Amino acid sequence: QDNHLEKFLTLCHALEGPVTFPIRVLDQKITESSLEHDLKLSLIQLSSSRLEPLVLFLHLVLDKLFHLTVQPMMIGGQTVTFSQYTFESVVSIVSSLHNSKDLSKDQHGRNCLLASYVYYVFRLPEVQKDMYIAGGNMTDVRYNTVGRTSAASVGSKLAQTRTMSSSNPDIAGIQSADDEVKSIMSSKVSGRSSNRMSFFIESSNDTMGSTRPSGRKHFHEELALQMVVSTNMLRENVFKYVWFFFELLVKSMAQYVHIVDKQEVTRRSRFSNRFKDDISTIVNVVTSEIGALLSKPAKVGR
Repeated sequence: QDNHLEKFLTLCHALEGPVTFPIRVLDQKITESSLEHDLKLSLIQLSSSRLEPLVLFLHLVLDKLFHLTVQPMMIGGQTVTFSQYTFESVVSIVSSLHNSKDLSKDQHGRNCLLASYVYYVFRLPEVQKDMYIAGGNMTDVRYNTVGRTSAASVGSKLAQTRTMSSSNPDIAGIQSADDEVKSIMSSKVSGRSSNRMSFFIESSNDTMGSTRPSGRKHFHEELALQMVVSTNMLRENVFKYVWFFFELLVKSMAQYVHIVDKQEVTRRSRFSNRFKDDISTIVNVVTSEIGALLSKPAKVGR
């Protein structure tokens, strides 16, 4: 029904199960070596999907995006994460749905489809303990990412200056040219480093060792991190539709506490200090924005 959706879902399928390369998507042949590039490009273009099929498959698309946010992949023997791209794609989709005149809103001005998704559909992504290998079975892979600083100039049509978390081992270092993706943002993207780190951690252990297992990122931590490090128009849209991301945070936090059986643990001990710092930052930003909006009429009146 839509070329952008078909390509995205086909590539997700290639990541999740045994396939034989090259795979055909529409009129394009995709090899294992080009899979990472094509998936990133697909994430960039996903918000350009036609409204009707996007609405029809919205729950599936969001589920896939959230799964890619926290599940590391092995492509061509290298670890790849897509959290920056998936977050930007989600923000763009949320913005598109909110701006559509054909879709209804509730009494609070929230898009009904998005509100229903969070309330009825969203569940924490099932992250495999072992890393996915594109086109094959899963394997237990260990890799050392401690001390890597973020560095990237891989483009995105959705956002502007991006801050990469050091949990992205696929961008930790000089990479081969990704001409098609870079050309999209050649006039917009500027490199920006950050010492922020989001961790691959086991649900029962929030400590970091020198060698991380091929394990898992917690969804609520990655979502909060992406909200904090967002910039420019991406940041503006995040906080314009912040209700959606707050709802995701609250539900994912509640499900996390239930899954890891922390109901009896004191509130201060349920979440990592880094996550609590991110939440404080988000609250401060939103509070400042509200204060700025409330002060504008008074200034105009004077």
